[in-house]
Amino acid sequence: MERLIEIVLRIETMIREVFEEWKNKNSTLMIPAVVPLKEKWLSTSEVKFLLDRKERMLYEYVKQGKLIARKRGGVNVYLEESVNRFLNGNEP
Repeated sequence: MERLIEIVLRIETMIREVFEEWKNKNSTLMIPAVVPLKEKWLSTSEVKFLLDRKERMLYEYVKQGKLIARKRGGVNVYLEESVNRFLNGNEP
């Protein structure tokens, strides 16, 4: 029974990887190059959750140039693209 569960989990992982690869490949084909994408900004609480860091550490990352943040309505918001780069280990 354990062997069967292991096989099913491996199949699930493989299906997810193939789907992600397909989605990434096809999403770039479906977006016209001339249409600029809107930047998406995340709240401090969202970024704290995603990075599992305290707010003070987020400020340090901004100072170090690892994250891009702006003030909007008196609160910090973080560029989603910079958070994703940080998560993937591609920060500057």
